[in-house]
Amino acid sequence: LRINKEGKVTYSNLVGIKQLKKLKSNVNQKAPKVFYDIVTKLFKENSTRVETLNVHLGDKDYEYVVTIVKNTDYANLYGRDVTKQKKAQDEISNLAKFPSENLNPVFRVNNKLSVIYTNESAKKILQKTKDNKILKILSVFITNTKKTKIKKLKTVEFEIGDSIYEFSIIPVKDTDYFNIYGKDITEKKKAEKLLLVREKEKISVGERDHLAKELHDTVTQTLFSANLITEVIPKLWKKNPKVVIKKLEEVRQLNNTALEEMRVLLFELKSLSFENEKLGNLLKKLAKSISTR
Repeated sequence: LRINKEGKVTYSNLVGIKQLKKLKSNVNQKAPKVFYDIVTKLFKENSTRVETLNVHLGDKDYEYVVTIVKNTDYANLYGRDVTKQKKAQDEISNLAKFPSENLNPVFRVNNKLSVIYTNESAKKILQKTKDNKILKILSVFITNTKKTKIKKLKTVEFEIGDSIYEFSIIPVKDTDYFNIYGKDITEKKKAEKLLLVREKEKISVGERDHLAKELHDTVTQTLFSANLITEVIPKLWKKNPKVVIKKLEEVRQLNNTALEEMRVLLFELKSLSFENEKLGNLLKKLAKSISTR
Protein backbone atom coordinates (compact mmCIF):
# COMPACT_ATOMS: atom_id res chain seq x y z
CA LEU A 1 0.00 0.00 0.00
CA ARG A 2 1.01 3.63 -0.44
CA ILE A 3 -0.57 6.24 1.85
CA ASN A 4 0.17 9.97 1.74
CA LYS A 5 0.70 12.24 4.73
CA GLU A 6 -3.00 13.20 4.74
CA GLY A 7 -3.87 9.54 5.30
CA LYS A 8 -5.23 8.88 1.79
CA VAL A 9 -4.52 5.61 -0.05
CA THR A 10 -2.81 6.54 -3.32
CA TYR A 11 -1.73 3.07 -4.49
CA SER A 12 -2.35 -0.60 -3.79
CA ASN A 13 -1.68 -3.85 -5.58
CA LEU A 14 -4.52 -6.36 -6.09
CA VAL A 15 -3.94 -8.18 -2.79
CA GLY A 16 -3.92 -4.88 -0.95
CA ILE A 17 -7.17 -3.78 -2.60
CA LYS A 18 -8.89 -6.94 -1.34
CA GLN A 19 -7.74 -6.13 2.19
CA LEU A 20 -8.81 -2.49 1.86
CA LYS A 21 -12.31 -3.58 0.84
CA LYS A 22 -12.54 -5.80 3.90
CA LEU A 23 -11.70 -2.72 5.94
CA LYS A 24 -14.30 -0.67 4.02
CA SER A 25 -11.79 1.45 2.11
CA ASN A 26 -10.16 1.62 -1.33
CA VAL A 27 -7.59 3.47 -3.43
CA ASN A 28 -8.12 7.27 -3.51
CA GLN A 29 -10.05 7.04 -0.24
CA LYS A 30 -9.13 7.66 3.39
CA ALA A 31 -7.02 4.81 4.70
CA PRO A 32 -8.51 2.41 7.29
CA LYS A 33 -7.96 3.70 10.84
CA VAL A 34 -5.33 1.07 11.65
CA PHE A 35 -3.15 2.38 8.77
CA TYR A 36 -4.23 6.02 8.96
CA ASP A 37 -3.17 6.41 12.60
CA ILE A 38 0.36 5.03 12.18
CA VAL A 39 1.14 6.91 8.92
CA THR A 40 -0.15 10.29 10.09
CA LYS A 41 1.67 9.81 13.41
CA LEU A 42 5.01 9.19 11.64
CA PHE A 43 4.57 12.30 9.50
CA LYS A 44 3.52 14.37 12.50
CA GLU A 45 6.66 13.29 14.36
CA ASN A 46 8.73 13.77 11.19
CA SER A 47 10.05 10.29 11.90
CA THR A 48 12.12 8.10 9.57
CA ARG A 49 11.92 4.99 11.74
CA VAL A 50 10.45 1.76 10.42
CA GLU A 51 7.30 0.63 12.22
CA THR A 52 5.76 -2.83 12.33
CA LEU A 53 1.99 -3.22 12.39
CA ASN A 54 -0.04 -6.38 13.00
CA VAL A 55 -3.49 -6.65 11.44
CA HIS A 56 -6.03 -9.47 11.83
CA LEU A 57 -8.46 -9.92 8.93
CA GLY A 58 -10.95 -12.77 8.99
CA ASP A 59 -8.96 -15.91 9.71
CA LYS A 60 -5.66 -14.38 8.57
CA ASP A 61 -2.93 -12.43 10.36
CA TYR A 62 -0.80 -9.89 8.50
CA GLU A 63 2.35 -8.05 9.44
CA TYR A 64 2.97 -4.66 7.81
CA VAL A 65 6.29 -2.84 7.68
CA VAL A 66 5.55 0.90 7.53
CA THR A 67 8.22 3.32 6.28
CA ILE A 68 8.13 6.92 5.07
CA VAL A 69 9.87 7.31 1.71
CA LYS A 70 12.60 9.95 2.05
CA ASN A 71 11.91 13.35 0.46
CA THR A 72 8.30 12.44 -0.43
CA ASP A 73 4.88 12.99 1.12
CA TYR A 74 3.94 9.33 1.32
CA ALA A 75 4.67 6.11 3.19
CA ASN A 76 4.92 2.60 1.79
CA LEU A 77 3.36 -0.32 3.65
CA TYR A 78 4.64 -3.81 2.87
CA GLY A 79 2.38 -6.57 4.16
CA ARG A 80 2.87 -10.30 4.45
CA ASP A 81 0.75 -13.19 5.64
CA VAL A 82 2.09 -14.35 9.02
CA THR A 83 -0.81 -16.62 9.93
CA LYS A 84 1.34 -19.77 10.05
CA GLN A 85 4.14 -17.93 11.83
CA LYS A 86 1.77 -16.53 14.45
CA LYS A 87 0.24 -19.95 14.96
CA ALA A 88 3.72 -21.38 15.53
CA GLN A 89 4.53 -18.56 17.97
CA ASP A 90 1.32 -19.27 19.87
CA GLU A 91 2.29 -22.92 20.10
CA ILE A 92 5.73 -21.95 21.39
CA SER A 93 4.09 -19.64 23.88
CA ASN A 94 2.01 -22.53 25.14
CA LEU A 95 5.13 -24.64 25.41
CA ALA A 96 6.62 -21.93 27.63
CA LYS A 97 4.52 -23.44 30.39
CA PHE A 98 6.66 -26.52 29.95
CA PRO A 99 10.21 -25.05 29.61
CA SER A 100 11.96 -28.38 29.29
CA GLU A 101 9.98 -29.07 26.09
CA ASN A 102 10.43 -25.59 24.65
CA LEU A 103 12.67 -25.52 21.56
CA ASN A 104 13.60 -21.91 22.37
CA PRO A 105 15.87 -20.91 25.27
CA VAL A 106 14.22 -20.48 28.66
CA PHE A 107 15.97 -19.11 31.76
CA ARG A 108 14.80 -18.52 35.30
CA VAL A 109 16.78 -15.95 37.30
CA ASN A 110 16.14 -14.89 40.90
CA ASN A 111 16.41 -11.44 42.46
CA LYS A 112 20.06 -12.07 43.29
CA LEU A 113 20.70 -12.62 39.57
CA SER A 114 21.47 -16.29 40.06
CA VAL A 115 20.32 -18.72 37.38
CA ILE A 116 18.02 -21.26 38.99
CA TYR A 117 16.87 -22.98 35.79
CA THR A 118 17.80 -23.36 32.09
CA ASN A 119 16.33 -25.69 29.50
CA GLU A 120 18.52 -27.51 26.96
CA SER A 121 18.31 -24.74 24.38
CA ALA A 122 19.37 -22.14 26.97
CA LYS A 123 22.31 -24.33 28.04
CA LYS A 124 23.54 -24.45 24.43
CA ILE A 125 23.45 -20.65 24.21
CA LEU A 126 25.40 -20.34 27.46
CA GLN A 127 28.03 -22.67 26.01
CA LYS A 128 28.34 -20.39 22.95
CA THR A 129 28.98 -17.26 25.00
CA LYS A 130 32.11 -16.61 27.02
CA ASP A 131 31.90 -15.73 30.70
CA ASN A 132 28.10 -15.96 30.64
CA LYS A 133 27.99 -12.72 28.61
CA ILE A 134 24.30 -13.22 27.86
CA LEU A 135 23.41 -13.36 31.56
CA LYS A 136 25.46 -10.25 32.29
CA ILE A 137 23.53 -8.35 29.62
CA LEU A 138 20.17 -9.67 30.81
CA SER A 139 21.06 -8.89 34.42
CA VAL A 140 21.20 -5.16 33.56
CA PHE A 141 17.62 -5.26 32.32
CA ILE A 142 16.51 -7.35 35.27
CA THR A 143 18.09 -4.87 37.70
CA ASN A 144 16.38 -1.93 35.95
CA THR A 145 13.10 -3.81 36.05
CA LYS A 146 13.48 -4.33 39.80
CA LYS A 147 14.36 -0.67 40.45
CA THR A 148 11.41 0.68 38.49
CA LYS A 149 9.13 -2.01 39.89
CA ILE A 150 7.88 -2.90 36.40
CA LYS A 151 5.50 -5.83 36.52
CA LYS A 152 5.04 -6.21 32.77
CA LEU A 153 6.97 -8.01 30.04
CA LYS A 154 10.22 -6.37 28.91
CA THR A 155 11.94 -7.30 25.63
CA VAL A 156 15.59 -7.03 24.56
CA GLU A 157 17.41 -8.11 21.39
CA PHE A 158 21.09 -8.93 20.81
CA GLU A 159 23.35 -11.10 18.67
CA ILE A 160 24.75 -14.44 19.73
CA GLY A 161 27.19 -15.81 17.16
CA ASP A 162 25.51 -15.59 13.73
CA SER A 163 22.02 -15.44 15.19
CA ILE A 164 19.84 -12.67 16.61
CA TYR A 165 17.71 -13.48 19.63
CA GLU A 166 14.83 -11.69 21.26
CA PHE A 167 14.49 -12.24 25.02
CA SER A 168 11.32 -11.48 26.93
CA ILE A 169 11.88 -10.84 30.65
CA ILE A 170 8.76 -11.53 32.67
CA PRO A 171 8.56 -10.87 36.43
CA VAL A 172 6.56 -13.73 37.93
CA LYS A 173 3.89 -12.44 40.28
CA ASP A 174 4.33 -13.14 44.01
CA THR A 175 7.78 -14.73 43.50
CA ASP A 176 11.40 -13.63 43.73
CA TYR A 177 12.37 -14.69 40.20
CA PHE A 178 12.03 -13.76 36.54
CA ASN A 179 11.27 -16.03 33.61
CA ILE A 180 13.23 -15.22 30.46
CA TYR A 181 11.90 -16.61 27.18
CA GLY A 182 14.09 -16.33 24.10
CA LYS A 183 13.46 -16.91 20.41
CA ASP A 184 15.62 -16.81 17.30
CA ILE A 185 14.50 -13.83 15.15
CA THR A 186 17.38 -14.00 12.66
CA GLU A 187 15.13 -14.70 9.66
CA LYS A 188 12.72 -11.95 10.67
CA LYS A 189 15.58 -9.44 10.84
CA LYS A 190 16.86 -10.58 7.45
CA ALA A 191 13.38 -10.07 5.99
CA GLU A 192 13.16 -6.55 7.45
CA LYS A 193 16.60 -5.72 6.06
CA LEU A 194 15.56 -7.07 2.65
CA LEU A 195 12.48 -4.84 2.66
CA LEU A 196 14.66 -1.79 3.32
CA VAL A 197 17.03 -2.79 0.51
CA ARG A 198 14.10 -3.17 -1.89
CA GLU A 199 12.78 0.24 -0.87
CA LYS A 200 16.16 1.83 -1.59
CA GLU A 201 16.19 0.08 -4.98
CA LYS A 202 12.76 1.50 -5.77
CA ILE A 203 13.96 4.97 -4.83
CA SER A 204 16.97 4.54 -7.13
CA VAL A 205 14.69 3.45 -9.98
CA GLY A 206 12.53 6.51 -9.36
CA GLU A 207 15.58 8.77 -9.52
CA ARG A 208 16.70 7.17 -12.78
CA ASP A 209 13.21 7.63 -14.25
CA HIS A 210 13.26 11.27 -13.19
CA LEU A 211 16.67 11.78 -14.82
CA ALA A 212 15.51 10.09 -18.04
CA LYS A 213 12.49 12.39 -18.21
CA GLU A 214 14.60 15.47 -17.57
CA LEU A 215 17.07 14.42 -20.26
CA HIS A 216 14.23 13.91 -22.72
CA ASP A 217 12.48 17.17 -21.89
CA THR A 218 15.59 19.36 -21.90
CA VAL A 219 18.90 18.12 -23.30
CA THR A 220 17.48 15.70 -25.90
CA GLN A 221 15.02 18.25 -27.27
CA THR A 222 17.71 20.93 -27.45
CA LEU A 223 20.14 18.67 -29.30
CA PHE A 224 17.34 17.53 -31.60
CA SER A 225 16.67 21.15 -32.56
CA ALA A 226 20.38 21.71 -33.24
CA ASN A 227 20.48 18.59 -35.39
CA LEU A 228 17.55 19.75 -37.53
CA ILE A 229 19.33 23.04 -38.25
CA THR A 230 22.60 21.31 -39.23
CA GLU A 231 20.70 19.12 -41.71
CA VAL A 232 19.50 22.11 -43.75
CA ILE A 233 22.79 24.06 -43.62
CA PRO A 234 24.32 22.36 -46.74
CA LYS A 235 21.28 23.35 -48.82
CA LEU A 236 21.28 26.93 -47.49
CA TRP A 237 25.01 27.37 -48.18
CA LYS A 238 24.48 27.38 -51.93
CA LYS A 239 21.54 29.79 -51.77
CA ASN A 240 22.47 32.24 -49.02
CA PRO A 241 25.79 31.96 -47.09
CA LYS A 242 24.83 34.82 -44.78
CA VAL A 243 21.83 32.88 -43.50
CA VAL A 244 24.12 29.88 -42.87
CA ILE A 245 26.28 32.00 -40.56
CA LYS A 246 23.20 32.88 -38.50
CA LYS A 247 22.13 29.25 -38.41
CA LEU A 248 25.57 28.18 -37.21
CA GLU A 249 25.27 30.72 -34.39
CA GLU A 250 21.90 29.19 -33.46
CA VAL A 251 23.50 25.72 -33.37
CA ARG A 252 26.28 27.06 -31.12
CA GLN A 253 23.76 28.60 -28.73
CA LEU A 254 21.66 25.41 -28.65
CA ASN A 255 24.75 23.31 -27.89
CA ASN A 256 25.72 25.69 -25.07
CA THR A 257 22.19 25.46 -23.69
CA ALA A 258 22.33 21.66 -23.78
CA LEU A 259 25.68 21.75 -21.97
CA GLU A 260 24.30 24.04 -19.28
CA GLU A 261 21.20 21.88 -18.83
CA MET A 262 23.41 18.81 -18.44
CA ARG A 263 25.43 20.60 -15.75
CA VAL A 264 22.23 21.33 -13.83
CA LEU A 265 21.17 17.67 -14.02
CA LEU A 266 24.58 16.57 -12.79
CA PHE A 267 24.29 19.02 -9.90
CA GLU A 268 20.93 17.48 -8.95
CA LEU A 269 22.41 13.98 -9.09
CA LYS A 270 25.13 15.05 -6.66
CA SER A 271 22.65 16.48 -4.17
CA LEU A 272 22.86 13.46 -1.85
CA SER A 273 26.60 14.01 -1.40
CA PHE A 274 25.97 17.54 -0.08
CA GLU A 275 24.31 16.44 3.17
CA ASN A 276 27.36 17.21 5.30
CA GLU A 277 28.43 20.37 3.47
CA LYS A 278 28.04 23.88 4.90
CA LEU A 279 24.93 25.82 3.91
CA GLY A 280 26.95 28.76 2.54
CA ASN A 281 28.87 26.56 0.12
CA LEU A 282 25.69 24.83 -0.99
CA LEU A 283 23.97 28.13 -1.73
CA LYS A 284 26.93 29.29 -3.84
CA LYS A 285 26.89 26.07 -5.87
CA LEU A 286 23.14 26.25 -6.30
CA ALA A 287 23.31 29.88 -7.46
CA LYS A 288 26.07 29.02 -9.93
CA SER A 289 24.03 26.10 -11.26
CA ILE A 290 20.91 28.22 -11.74
CA SER A 291 22.86 31.07 -13.37
CA THR A 292 24.08 28.69 -16.09
CA ARG A 293 20.53 27.74 -17.01
